[in-house]
Amino acid sequence: MNFVIKKHVKSSVPATVEKLKSLLAQKGFGVISEIDVQALMAKKLGAKYRPHVILGACNPNFSNSLLLLDKDAGVFLPCNIVVYETEQGETTVSAIDPVAAMQHVKDSKVAEIAQSVREAFEQIVKNV
Repeated sequence: MNFVIKKHVKSSVPATVEKLKSLLAQKGFGVISEIDVQALMAKKLGAKYRPHVILGACNPNFSNSLLLLDKDAGVFLPCNIVVYETEQGETTVSAIDPVAAMQHVKDSKVAEIAQSVREAFEQIVKNV
């Protein structure tokens, strides 16, 4: 099982991040964290990275339902979506596949929530 939902796009990393934020909002997700990996690695390690951003996305309804079922499932939150520029100059979008991430949680209701989030992320990545 692949652990990401992935797509290559023609737009820049900043433009893709902005489009993702809009698409996420349309599906009820907010971005609760945004990490500029390129800037962070330059500051902390002096490392050179191509543009690379990690978005932490959260849908309060899904998160609430999940946490009511299993408080430890909070380790899966927020759901990360990564946008980065490849060596070839392409922009790649990779979203966590929550079904793959939560496959070891043996609760059918948790699996239903994960499937719903997966379907939303598949649509978001498809439309970015």
